Amino acid sequence: MGTKVHNNYEDLITFTRASGGHALRPVSYGSELVTNGTFDSDVTSWPSSSATFVTDNSDPYEGDNSALLTASGGAGRAVQNVTTEVGKLYRLSCFVKYNSGDTSSVEIFEVVENNSQTLVTSSDTDWRQLSYNFVATSTTSQIRIRERGTNDNASFFIDNVSLKEVTFDESGGTLTLFEHPNNVPRVEYDADSNRLGLLIEEARTNLFTYSLLLTEYWSKNNASLSANQATAPDGTLTASEMIPTASANQSFINLNRSVTSGTTYTQSIFVKQKDTSWFQIAPSTGFAASYQNFNIATGSLGSGDVTSNDGSASIQNVGNGWYRCSVTMPCNATESAGRMVFVYMTGDDGRINTDGTSTPDGTEGVYVWGAQLEEGSFPTSYIKTTGSTATRSADTVEISGDVFGLNDKEGTMVVEFDQTYVEGGTGFPRAVELGNDSTSVQRCNIYITESTNRLTAALNTNNVNQGILALNTSLTGTLPMTKVAYGFADNNLGASDNGDTALTDTAADFSGATNKRNQITFGTSSFVGHIKSFKYYPRRLTNAQLEDLSS
Repeated sequence: MGTKVHNNYEDLITFTRASGGHALRPVSYGSELVTNGTFDSDVTSWPSSSATFVTDNSDPYEGDNSALLTASGGAGRAVQNVTTEVGKLYRLSCFVKYNSGDTSSVEIFEVVENNSQTLVTSSDTDWRQLSYNFVATSTTSQIRIRERGTNDNASFFIDNVSLKEVTFDESGGTLTLFEHPNNVPRVEYDADSNRLGLLIEEARTNLFTYSLLLTEYWSKNNASLSANQATAPDGTLTASEMIPTASANQSFINLNRSVTSGTTYTQSIFVKQKDTSWFQIAPSTGFAASYQNFNIATGSLGSGDVTSNDGSASIQNVGNGWYRCSVTMPCNATESAGRMVFVYMTGDDGRINTDGTSTPDGTEGVYVWGAQLEEGSFPTSYIKTTGSTATRSADTVEISGDVFGLNDKEGTMVVEFDQTYVEGGTGFPRAVELGNDSTSVQRCNIYITESTNRLTAALNTNNVNQGILALNTSLTGTLPMTKVAYGFADNNLGASDNGDTALTDTAADFSGATNKRNQITFGTSSFVGHIKSFKYYPRRLTNAQLEDLSS
């Protein structure tokens, strides 16, 4: 039947995720689609309703002018229709600043999707960037900037309104922790721009209600917290600056959340060096009092005792000087106000005045962004919250046999992937499975065996286990990039991982399947990791070929 080569995974897969999701990848933007988004001329291109909308040069974000919207009947707004292309991805952004009146929020949204970003409140007297990514469903998209409340005379400044097409993975793209809209697959890269592959994750919820560490919602001890002071990993001006009080010997911020005994939690935060090289995460109430120090200059772990309290820690480089610091700990007491504390420090001994003489001067600090608290034994991708908890849905990735045809009698799958896994977990997470789209009783799959924490290639016919090949790769938490070649035919299974000698099973009964195997599925049963590449052959290759393909 010949070889079919698909370099664009979107031509092959059916992908769904009923929520947004972040991933680090090169991002490029097209030309500006908004007319007079900087308000350097009059606002005739921005019809308004229930509001007065005028140019104003008293307090622009950049340039000579901004615009001033003053509601005059509740929910005042200014709008502009922009030509878009159905199916393409766009980024809408603007800068807003509270002026006076109603204490409600400003919304920015694209009307076809009827979705919004709401961030500005009465205490936001500095400029704040709002952004919203969407896939166009119409040839005309309407930008609305409106006062959200119902009172008269609410007033906001607006500047630098922008709408641009987004493209991924192009040469020269800027590595960005980009928020992918619903049902948009995420091909992720590391901080050195190495392509990791298609990110697949289980569902998780960020229990912190304000992930941007807004000063009006986070508690502060001997510290100030100023919003919108630096460019965040997602490319927006939303990172906060944390500065310890002058002469303090301890400085921290926290947002207490309800925690349940017996549940394992992972807390994380993005940190960037401003004037110091160290940061600390220190769980307390509801957890065994522990700490972990992070060197945010070198991207390495410092001293800490979380591991001695059945916890773990990690630090991840996300580019542009930003590191994601995380601590995982089991909760040992149910608390309505569990404490997940983020501590400012200048050295690895846990104190600010590490040299015995220096004390904070009230100006030095660090940048922080993207705080997350989730149930689970390792951190998953960042989930933004703006006033309530938020859930990222699980990724579903499938290839129908109708795309290129599947041989129901024999075949070979070659998959290269990495995976995050906690020993003793549940769910038998599967990197890839050839099965039926309506029943799970027919399966050829590569998964993790819970009892041995090993990669396994297996075959089921009519829900009866016909053969298991326990591969050489064992797991110790995070599986590095691994390649497995798995061939199957009646009475002839074979599998090799990373070029090792192929294991075989000549007693597996592949015949007699009630339902035809007609679908390939990736990343089921709580799989978390990347699928870097996949190959399918409609015949059972030789063991030597399996070893060669997996090397």
